[in-house]
Amino acid sequence: MSARSRRKGTRGEQEIATAYRRAGFPAARVPNSGGLDTKGDVLGIPAVHVEVKRTERLRIFEALDQAEAEAPAGQVPSLHFRRNRSGWYVAVPLDDWLDLLERAELLP
Repeated sequence: MSARSRRKGTRGEQEIATAYRRAGFPAARVPNSGGLDTKGDVLGIPAVHVEVKRTERLRIFEALDQAEAEAPAGQVPSLHFRRNRSGWYVAVPLDDWLDLLERAELLP
């Protein structure tokens, strides 16, 4: 991975951490993401494992596999992603999404 790609990834992780902090969560980017024992790119989101990808050509199933493989037991694996000049998106397993909607009392 080139230094330019690493910087772009770091900026993406910082953007996500900032978005969560603005929403009131104590989010922090994991230093040296992927290179430490701590897995995930952003910490401080209760019960959610955060994987961040900022790329033009996302290999979504590989990224989802990574999020699921690295998520500790009891945490929802989530993939946060965007490309240039685009907004952020989040992908989570459907069962976890439905559980979140139920807990938010949005299901009938």
